[in-house]
Amino acid sequence: NLSTMEGSYVLDTIPPDIQFSIGHQNFVDGAPVSSNPQISALIADDNGVDLFVRKPELSISYNDGDFTPVLASEYRLDIQPGSNQAVLNYSPTLQEGKYELQLLVYDTDGNMSKESTTFYVHKTLHLQDVMNYPNPFLREGTHITFEITSEVDEVEVKIYTISGRLISVIHPVEHIGFIMAYWDGRDADGNEVANGVYYGKVTVKKEGQKKTEIVKMMKLR
Repeated sequence: NLSTMEGSYVLDTIPPDIQFSIGHQNFVDGAPVSSNPQISALIADDNGVDLFVRKPELSISYNDGDFTPVLASEYRLDIQPGSNQAVLNYSPTLQEGKYELQLLVYDTDGNMSKESTTFYVHKTLHLQDVMNYPNPFLREGTHITFEITSEVDEVEVKIYTISGRLISVIHPVEHIGFIMAYWDGRDADGNEVANGVYYGKVTVKKEGQKKTEIVKMMKLR
């Protein structure tokens, strides 16, 4: 458990760092995900991650039940030679419900980390928490944010003047979970809009379903 530093020995007591993410969305703990999420865990340690003697242990819980080990054949470990990082990739097929994923890893000095993350799979489509910040906003623009509870086929944000004239259309790349659509305060021709009130119309579509919400925005200076 000793590492060298400038000719002396230093005891390594720092465990590996684990960061969860899910592809194609801005993932935060407790967020909704698709029924086929692309889950990744970035594992990093300055002195190296142990991937061979004490292999990573991945387990999953469904609806607050017991944790079930995930077989090594069900996930993939991507390792870069000479790197102090590894990426675990897991792409399960999930039914509706609450899930908790837990990962236990060791570094090469025997320090252990255990991290978990919770997420949900929903069948019902909801578009919720539509807002923008900052509001009022200045020349730097504003972010229109919202959450989609299940994966959709299309996400569209249209910006209108107070008189109802369409001036800009935004198509976020993310189609589930927490979404941030940035509007730079300009129209489709790239011209900065005048001070005043504008409306953002958020529309999501999925298999014939359509949900729409409106957010009112104020531009100053």
